[in-house]
Amino acid sequence: MAWLADKARNLLSKGKGAEPGPPVDSGIPSGAKATYRDQRPNMPLESGRLKPLDSAYEQVLRYPEMKAMMEKAGLPESMEELLDEDSGIDKSRRRGQGPTTEEHRLLNVCVLLGNGDAKYRGGFYNSAEATYLEAYKAAINVRDKLLQAISLAVLAAAVAMQDRHEQALKHIEDALRRKSDLAVAWYNRGVILLMLAQYSEALSCFDEALVNRPVFAEAQYNKGIALGNLNRPSEALTCFEAALDDDPQDADAWLGKGVPLLMLVRYGEAVDCFEEALKYRFTSAGAWLGKGLGLVMLGRCEEAMTCFDQALGYRPELAEAWLGKGQALGELGRHKEAADSFEKALHYKPDAAHIWHIMGVAMEKLGLFKQALVAYERARSLEKGQR
Repeated sequence: MAWLADKARNLLSKGKGAEPGPPVDSGIPSGAKATYRDQRPNMPLESGRLKPLDSAYEQVLRYPEMKAMMEKAGLPESMEELLDEDSGIDKSRRRGQGPTTEEHRLLNVCVLLGNGDAKYRGGFYNSAEATYLEAYKAAINVRDKLLQAISLAVLAAAVAMQDRHEQALKHIEDALRRKSDLAVAWYNRGVILLMLAQYSEALSCFDEALVNRPVFAEAQYNKGIALGNLNRPSEALTCFEAALDDDPQDADAWLGKGVPLLMLVRYGEAVDCFEEALKYRFTSAGAWLGKGLGLVMLGRCEEAMTCFDQALGYRPELAEAWLGKGQALGELGRHKEAADSFEKALHYKPDAAHIWHIMGVAMEKLGLFKQALVAYERARSLEKGQR
């Protein structure tokens, strides 16, 4: 999930709506007033975290009773070790530490969860769903509500990644009926609601997750995503900073922090954040885009051009990068090239009112007043439909 790219003038998005762009007069604005630079640039932020948590095996280890039982059985403390051929219950038996029959059944649930985690992380969501469902059924047989809740929470994750969001939410509700303070269930519910662009509801879920697990960087990050989409940039900024407290080298969190700074017209600080993101992920098209937009707003258009070209090298379909490049070209007086860039942006987002408006600016600068009027009218029509 993510800041929605379709949310014009609301900078933080995967997944809609849009804020109205600049007012469009019935006639053509005068050339002196027409400008390429909006007060706030358009910056979609596609979250690297718009994915429910799947780490069921690690979730089980958070509970002292389960951890003690797993240590007694000789099971490893990470999923990677669990899946190693020399690890597992059979190894513990060779050591003479075999679990009781009841413990063996509980441990079987844990092994199934670890197996499901591996499939989920590999992108095999359908197979992960089947394994998590098997773990859930095994948890029912041993009548362990904690394991049932964890199994349902990660089952919901696998289902949501197959775009079956309503079914995923039902699994989350079932999980919370078994354990109402399960942080991962609240978190996964929030992420699924972000996918559905239900930002207020998602925000409440991340708050609940943080009540039950105060140190939870993923929840802070996606809480920032929700707040940004609700046009609350100052609060979003605080969330990204909290995520960075947990991991100062988190490229996604640096990228996230830069976006509300753009919204707050703190362009120099925003550029610094995008540069930090690029230190840790040089191929981030979003970070290159953000840096370019910040530089345009600072009037450093030649530098911005390089950033937009970098972004487009990684993601040629990124409409906002074509738009930003056109703005930089327009500020440099290269209006024909600017119009060509806006045309590219419209190829990928033909119903974006703000792009039509700025295309009108380019047409006006070129003296093509009839085409400018058509573009402005198209922008106005789209804005009315979006309100």
